[in-house]
Amino acid sequence: MSRNKIGLFILIGFVLIANWIWLTIDTRPGWWDQSDYLRASLHYAQQLKDLNLPEFFKSVITFNRIRPPVPMLITTPVFFSDYRNEDLAVMMNVFYLALVFMVIYKICKTYLNSRASLLCCFIFFMYPLIFGLSRQLLPEICLSSIVALSMLLLFKCDYFKNLKYSILLGVSMGIGMLTKVTYAGFLAGPFIYIAMKSGLIPFMSQGRNERKVKLNFLYC
Repeated sequence: MSRNKIGLFILIGFVLIANWIWLTIDTRPGWWDQSDYLRASLHYAQQLKDLNLPEFFKSVITFNRIRPPVPMLITTPVFFSDYRNEDLAVMMNVFYLALVFMVIYKICKTYLNSRASLLCCFIFFMYPLIFGLSRQLLPEICLSSIVALSMLLLFKCDYFKNLKYSILLGVSMGIGMLTKVTYAGFLAGPFIYIAMKSGLIPFMSQGRNERKVKLNFLYC
C-alpha cells in the first residue's frame, strides 16, 4: 500500500477519533433540525421492527413532508442496536466523509497524482463548514457524499457511452434528489456540460455513437 493511501486512512481515522471525542464532551441536546431527523429515523426503525412494511413505505412518503427521506433512512440502522443514541447517529457522518475522501482521491489521482489526491481530501475536510457540520446530525455531509459519487459516475459514464455507469449515474441522481433538493444545484452545471459534449444537443452532435449515447442518456 502506498504512503498516500496510508495517509488517506489516517485522515479517516482522525475524523473518527476527533468526532467521537467531541461528541462525548458535548452534552447539549439536539436542536430543531437534528431532533427532527432523529425522530423520523426512530419512527422508520419502529415500523421495520414491527415488520409493518405497508406502514413503513407510507411513512417514508408522508411522515415528514418538508425533508427528503434518505438521510433519515440511512440513520435508521442505528436504532436497531442496544447502544443507540444521538451521538451514534451523528457518527454516521464519518462513513459519509470516508466515501467523499475515497471519491476525491480517485478523481484527483486520475487527473493529477496520489499526493495531490491526499492534499485535496485534507483541504476538503478542513473547510470550517465541513469540519463543523461533521459533528451535527444534518443532511449536508450525506449530501456531499452523494454529490461526490455522482461526479465520479459522471466522469465514468464517458459522455454516456458506457451503459453501466450511465444507469448508476441515474440511480445516484435519484438518491441525491431524495437527500436534499439542493443536490440539483451542485450537479446541474457538470451534467449539462457533459450532455452537451456528448452530442445530445442536435447542432453539437458529431454523429459518433449517437444512437448508443441517446439510449444510455435515456436509461440514465
